Amino acid sequence: MSEYAMKARKNSFNNLTRNLLRINSLNEYSKEHEYLTFPNGGHNEWLIEKFLPNTRLIIEPMISGFSFDLLYTDGILDQLFCRQGSGLNEANKVKTNVPEEIPINNKILIKVVLYKQDSFQSIPNESKSAHSKKGISNADELKYCGLRILNSDQNHSSQLLSLQSLGFNIVETRFTNFLSEVDFYLMMWREGKLFQKYPTAGILLRVN
Repeated sequence: MSEYAMKARKNSFNNLTRNLLRINSLNEYSKEHEYLTFPNGGHNEWLIEKFLPNTRLIIEPMISGFSFDLLYTDGILDQLFCRQGSGLNEANKVKTNVPEEIPINNKILIKVVLYKQDSFQSIPNESKSAHSKKGISNADELKYCGLRILNSDQNHSSQLLSLQSLGFNIVETRFTNFLSEVDFYLMMWREGKLFQKYPTAGILLRVN
């Protein structure tokens, strides 16, 4: 790595550290946030009502897997918090997949999802919970994605770039500034032409 690249990376880490929020209560960050869902359509009316036509949206896959919150303290993986549906076997698996050390001298809480390598098919909403209950066996080929930095006030795209700089695999995304393109991406996902490398139960829209 060149001297310039090393300096830029250090500045990026310093900027991330400045934007980390103090962790007073892990429960405050570990609660699962509810997503507004539109299983039968109706999203266009909601988008038009809530956002300007040129609002920048981030489109992500809703990955069917096992979610965890990872607490790093001074760069060392310190604690792992299982979310609903995750067990001890999944916890042990995620430890062997994610970085054990990262170059941040602070407390940072990162949400990741662990999924089966061989489950590259879309999973309908009604069978998502059944899929999660199957658990993970020792024979499963696994991958993970970093999704969010829970105690950062950076915008979402900046969080993903920070996670990538820290050595995490990050979730695939698409960006659009046009509400009218949401239906296009939804059609692409339904036809198996978008986010096909993940087992998915839908797509997520985030405001950057």
